[in-house]
Amino acid sequence: MISAAKRFIIGVLRRLCRKTAGTGSFIVPAYTGLGNFLMMTPMVLALRRLYPQARICILAGNTFGGEHVFRAGDGIVDDVFMLPMTASFWRKVSFFWRLRRRSIGTALLPFDASPAFYWWGVLLAGIPRRVGHSQDVLGLEMGWTREVLTDDVPLRLDAHESDLHFDLLERMHGPFARTYATHLAPVGPEVLARFGLLEREYLAIQVSAANAGVTPKRWPEEHFAALIRRLAADGQCIVLPGDGNERPVIADFLKRHALQALNIAGQTSVDEVSAVLKYARLLVCHDSGQMHIANAHGTPLLALYGPTDDVFTAPKAPGSRMLRVALPCAPCMKNFAKTEAEALRDCPINLECMCSLSVEEVYRAAKDILAG
Repeated sequence: MISAAKRFIIGVLRRLCRKTAGTGSFIVPAYTGLGNFLMMTPMVLALRRLYPQARICILAGNTFGGEHVFRAGDGIVDDVFMLPMTASFWRKVSFFWRLRRRSIGTALLPFDASPAFYWWGVLLAGIPRRVGHSQDVLGLEMGWTREVLTDDVPLRLDAHESDLHFDLLERMHGPFARTYATHLAPVGPEVLARFGLLEREYLAIQVSAANAGVTPKRWPEEHFAALIRRLAADGQCIVLPGDGNERPVIADFLKRHALQALNIAGQTSVDEVSAVLKYARLLVCHDSGQMHIANAHGTPLLALYGPTDDVFTAPKAPGSRMLRVALPCAPCMKNFAKTEAEALRDCPINLECMCSLSVEEVYRAAKDILAG
């Protein structure tokens, strides 16, 4: 139930909003991880195609959305504003009050990228049209947030994340051709020289995950070791990307399995690892940010799926291929049923969905892609 105080405040703020929306300007939030935001970029690209003269603004909580994906004046978005989740209450109030001067016509409120302060902020900014997802299908009480929306778009299950974002745009514009090409800020191959790499002369393999944390999405490390050994025997140069937390984990993995591969984890910025993935012949990975980066660049990739929902997150670039084992319980995270932590905690068969993906099957799939 919405409290009387909240209902009153929302009512006051709604009356302060402008009366007409128009299609001259839009604001899109980017408060997600990099992979999730990349799956939103097809909608932003479609927004630019459908409204070529409009002003499109991104409101980002970190540099993922505001630097590594879109950049102000890049021909797709016009402005990128940074407002961290950790910003003070008064800084947030000041930002949205000043945003009123820009007379933004429409705010999008995607289910996975819109923190609570953004819902309040778009009212404070006087934005007349507010198009967002309702989440009743998940058993969540929308409460006060439904009072914010002018256009309530039901969240669909069994749909790709990009399609859920397209649903918001379709509510505004009507039906349009959906294309799933993602966008990432352009990067050059300059970083390759630092590691002695040549374009299309190496394979990238994601042997760690989740900032070196424990996750049910990771293929067993002994499987990775066997795969690397077979690919190296074929004469392939193997590169292992990751972040700073993953560097010692990968170093220990290489030492324990007596493997020869190039560990670049922790030695690259986001843009630099993006370049490494862009110019690889192939990426072998799990459902991850690296997967979505490679997908955005059109790099051939082989994604290993287990508990996560491939209908929701699968890469859609033509060079992408997915492997998973058909088990009655998989994917247990389908339709937001579980978090990663819950999937790891509750699995009664020791993550058989990942463990039963054989080295032979992955190796043959990788060879097929390389030959293709």
